[in-house]
Formats: sequence, C-alpha cells, structure tokens
Amino acid sequence: MRLFLLTSFLFLGYANAQVLDNRMGNAFTDKPFFNEDFVKRNRLKRLNGTYTYKNQGGSMRETKFKHVFEFDRQGRLVSTYETRTDDGTKDTAWNIYEYDEFGFLDLHRKTDQDGFTSVRYTNDSLGRVIKEEYIREIDSNGRIIQTLSFNEERIEYTVFDKQTKCTRYNNYNLPYLDEFFNYNDLGYLISREERIKMTSSVYTYSHEYNDKGKLSAIKKTSNRASGILEEMTFKYDDLGNLLEKRIYRNGEFTTDIQIIYNSKTKLLSAVLTKQVSTGFMTIIRFKNYEFF
Repeated sequence: MRLFLLTSFLFLGYANAQVLDNRMGNAFTDKPFFNEDFVKRNRLKRLNGTYTYKNQGGSMRETKFKHVFEFDRQGRLVSTYETRTDDGTKDTAWNIYEYDEFGFLDLHRKTDQDGFTSVRYTNDSLGRVIKEEYIREIDSNGRIIQTLSFNEERIEYTVFDKQTKCTRYNNYNLPYLDEFFNYNDLGYLISREERIKMTSSVYTYSHEYNDKGKLSAIKKTSNRASGILEEMTFKYDDLGNLLEKRIYRNGEFTTDIQIIYNSKTKLLSAVLTKQVSTGFMTIIRFKNYEFF
C-alpha cells in the first residue's frame, strides 16, 4: 500500500471522467455513487475525511470524527464508514457492499445499534435485480451471532419500445407494485412511475437534463396530491463534475450539498452539507488519499 498527499500523480489526461457518477441522482446517498472507471484507472483505494461542524451564527468546530470511502481494485465502492463519539462512547456506522462474479451489486449491509440489516440481490445476465432478500444479522461484541431472513421479493421485467415495466411480488408471491421506466429517443430516462396495485396510488419521478445531458433535476409527484412532493436539483462545472445537490420537500428548500474538488487531482476535497431550516452545517475535508 502506498500513501500519497494531494499532490500525488493521477491520470490527469483522464480528468474528463468525473469521480462521481450521478446518472440516477444517487450522489451522497447510501447507494454506490463513484465512477468505477475513474477510480480503477487512478488506482484509488481510500478517501479519508474528517468532520468540521458549524451552527448558525457560530464558528467552525474541528472534530476527530471520520468519514471514509474504500474501494477495490476494480474501482467499486466496497465500504463507507463514519466514526463518531456520543457520550464518550466511540461508535462506527458502516455501509458494506459486495459484488457478484460479473461485477453487479449482490449485497448491501448497513449497521444500526443492534447489528446489521442487509439486502441480498440476485441479478440476471443483464445486471437487473430479479430478487431481493432482506436479512437481519444480530451482533454481539462485533461478532454476528444470528442471521434471520425476514422478507423476500422478486421482480419480473417486460420490455417495450422506449419503456421497461417491472412488477414486484411480495413474499406471498403476489404482485403489489408496477414500475414503468420511460425513455426518450436518445435513450435518456425521462420518467419513472410507481403504481401501487392495492390503493391505485401513482408516484411519478420526472427526470430533467442540462444541455450536456447531465441529470439536472428529479421531481416526485402523486396522483393523490397537488404540487411537487420532493425535488432534487443538480449543478455541474464545465467538465461535468457535480458541484451542488439541492433537496426540496413540499416546495421547501431543506438540504444543500456542495462539492469541492482538488484542482490538481480532480478528487474530492470537501463536501459541505447544510440543513437550511437550522443553518447547521457539516464539512467533510479529504486531506489525504490512499492508492493501490
């Protein structure tokens, strides 16, 4: 293992490939959102970040809390973890990702105070999820002492011209949800509809794009409510790097996420997250990187 500072060499000629993959709007969620090609090409192994906090009207407060992203040699995100101290007790929150032999995600494990909750995915040859198994893993002193499978769903696909229909079946093998993915002539996803069979509720997620084809907004609406229920908007620089993600709920601006990149490496330098209603801000600063 080699450890370099921000001045480490990277394939700067490859800088047009962005470090973040925001095609589906997943940036800074618990889903993998890094560009695997970029990470693999540059042999990135670990991003090490530290937290700074700021209350509205207050000063910046340095902490020893950490936020770390870890990758495998194929550029895939394999874990994120956040360490923090609550009432003098050190705690770590994990997201762990495992992949099948074809490189498709087949397990997502998350921690809580009692252990792990996991989702195991079964994929078809096209990488589409055809089964989801929900698993509870009971933890004791850092060891898994019991594993319980408490739910299983399967998914069927029907492909039409410019549309894919997904039908979800519950653990009784009965259909409960239809999803429709609608595409334009260029292949861009323009909307996703969720139709709940038992209530006839319909939720529509409309996708918008900027002049360069980057996702610029996702808007959620319902047939049972007026207006936009949720909205995410995205801004990019001239190279297509994500600069800002804004989240709105019921028309109210709730969360602002801003991303700063190192000018030499194009890797993450800092992520600023602000809760608009309170003015509370967290800053993750990435001061060093590890490479394979």
